Amino acid sequence: DTHKDKKLSSFIPSVDSDLVCQKIDLDEIASSAEIIFIAKPEKTAFNYIPKLIEKNKRVIDLGADFRLNNPEVYKRWYKEEHQAKELLKYAVITAS
Repeated sequence: DTHKDKKLSSFIPSVDSDLVCQKIDLDEIASSAEIIFIAKPEKTAFNYIPKLIEKNKRVIDLGADFRLNNPEVYKRWYKEEHQAKELLKYAVITAS
């Protein structure tokens, strides 16, 4: 939301792209996108990801909500329960 209508390359210079950030409108995005990247602070992607998955969209969470696939580890780090435990089985967690 902070970078709405700005090119990604305007605030991440190492990204050579003409992609433009948009405010999230779930219905509009779901109707036109095949893959959706979410980059929201922890505890906020829960407001978007379940709805997009219901619309059969592939979602890549660049934030924290689906970074940890163990709900107990999530609780230890964020001091509250994971709000979409049933979706963790679909999460693909990678390490570099």
